[in-house]
Amino acid sequence: TAARSWSSDSKRLILSNGWCSKLELISIDITSGDVEKLTNHGQCHGTWILFDVSDDEVLAVVSAPNRPPNVLLGRLPEQGDAEKMVWVRIDEARAIEKRRHLIDFSWEIVQIERDGAVYEAILMTPNAGANLPLVVNPHGGPHGASFAM
Repeated sequence: TAARSWSSDSKRLILSNGWCSKLELISIDITSGDVEKLTNHGQCHGTWILFDVSDDEVLAVVSAPNRPPNVLLGRLPEQGDAEKMVWVRIDEARAIEKRRHLIDFSWEIVQIERDGAVYEAILMTPNAGANLPLVVNPHGGPHGASFAM
């Protein structure tokens, strides 16, 4: 948890929280108990980690299996409008030059249903090549979880 994680009106607590196969930023309204997801609306950008909240400005980092971390800044929307939150990258993302090989892979979160329960898996595939080996890395379970970082 970030040292400062409250909205300016002190009614919403902003946290990074495990949400299936990724970390999401969430807003918890302490007066109503409502929980809103602030990240990954429509398209999954990866895992989010909260750095700071000040005057309803939220500083966070997002990363994915094929993307190095990027620092972003967003303005906390009104309660109930989480999908309207706009994020702006504030770093120059120079790390991408050192990790350009990561772009050669794509990833997605796939859902697997078994015995009426739905599970998630992180599928990484190369963008080129044929007859490549399959590598399986079991993760999660009651003792822990792995996130799309």
